[in-house]
Amino acid sequence: MVVIGGDAAEMTAASRVRREQPEHEIVVFERGKHASYSACGMPYRIGGQVESEEDLIARKPEVFREKQHIDVRIRHEVTEIDPKNKRVKVKNKITIPTLIMHGKKDKICSFDLAEQMKASILNSHLVVFEKSGHSLFLEETEKFNRELIKFAETQKKA
Repeated sequence: MVVIGGDAAEMTAASRVRREQPEHEIVVFERGKHASYSACGMPYRIGGQVESEEDLIARKPEVFREKQHIDVRIRHEVTEIDPKNKRVKVKNKITIPTLIMHGKKDKICSFDLAEQMKASILNSHLVVFEKSGHSLFLEETEKFNRELIKFAETQKKA
């Protein structure tokens, strides 16, 4: 199931589906930088009763992922909906240089997903670990460290 938007109503719907149909995959796309954000608390933020924007966040995406197995993707904007083929087109709003590392033998995340990420994230670099699965940092530790350092060093120069 795909949920477009990550505010209170959308996250409530996703949570309810999770409770009633625990086997379903649920992905939430939120174009902003927060999900489960208390928009109704904004007057209190503006009025000074709430000190920071962070205080208006009910749950962070990590909590939804870890506790409810709901894949919440912030800074992802749905630009097209194709109901016939059950697909959505999503624009990722990541704007900084991004290193994507993928184990070719990964049975959890397909290589197609890594390629889609590379295509959708501007200024990204994909490194493929031919001998690794999902835990490439454990399976090819030296290569993982080498690629990470190489990427970090190229960012220092930029």
